[in-house]
Amino acid sequence: MMFTRAVMACFLVVAFVAPMLALPVSAQELPQSSPNITEQRWTPQNRLSTGVGVMGIVGGNKGALSLSAMYSRTLLPLLEVEIAFQKAGSSSFYQYISPSPNSIDQYNLSFWDATVYDATLLFSPFRSGILSGLRIGAGATVQNLQRGMVREYPYSSGAQSLNPTIKTYPPSYYSYEERLSLGGNLKLDYVFPLTQMLDLGIRTQAQVLLYRLNDEPVRVFADGAASIGVFLSVKF
Repeated sequence: MMFTRAVMACFLVVAFVAPMLALPVSAQELPQSSPNITEQRWTPQNRLSTGVGVMGIVGGNKGALSLSAMYSRTLLPLLEVEIAFQKAGSSSFYQYISPSPNSIDQYNLSFWDATVYDATLLFSPFRSGILSGLRIGAGATVQNLQRGMVREYPYSSGAQSLNPTIKTYPPSYYSYEERLSLGGNLKLDYVFPLTQMLDLGIRTQAQVLLYRLNDEPVRVFADGAASIGVFLSVKF
C-alpha cells in the first residue's frame, strides 16, 4: 500500500512538472549577457558562377560573345582560389567586288574559336565599406585557339577578259592553325550582394600567353585575349 502511494505521488509530480519544463523560458529569465557565449553565423565557403560577356583576341578582327563558368573556394577571409572556363568564337565574311574590268572579285571568310582555362587567386583588399566587393586576381592560363581563313576568287568578267578562250582564275586559298598556349591572367571584378546566397558581379580580365605548347620545341611568343562581362554567383 505504501509502495502504491509512493508511485502515485511520483507520477503526480512528473505530470505536474513536465508541462512546466516544456513551456518556453521568458525573456526575463534569460541572462542579459555572458562573455562565454558568442553568436555563431554561417558563412558560405564556396561560390559557383556563370557569366556572359564580350571577348577579343590578339589578331582577331572583332570581339565575340563569351560564356563562362567559375568555381571558387574561400581559403582565408580575404582570399579565394578560383578555377574558370571561358568559351568564345567569331566569324566574318568580306566580299570585294572589283570596280575594274581587268581585276578579279574576292571573297574572304575567316573565323576563330577560343577556349580558356584559368586558375586564379582572388584577393579582397577591403573588409568593409563601399569597396568591400572589390576583388583583384592573378594566376595561370591555358588557351586553346583555333583560327582559319578561306579566300575564294569567283569567276568574273575580269577573269574572262584576261583570257577569253579559257575561263581561269587564281586558286582558292585556305589556312588553318590550332594553338595550345600557356600564360598568365589578371582579373578585376566587383561583387554586389543580392541575398545571403546570391551575388551579381562585373568583371574585366586579360590573359597574356607566352608559350606555345603544341610546337616542337615549345616556342616563346606573345599573344593574348581580353574580356569584360557580368556573372551571377550562388554561394554555399
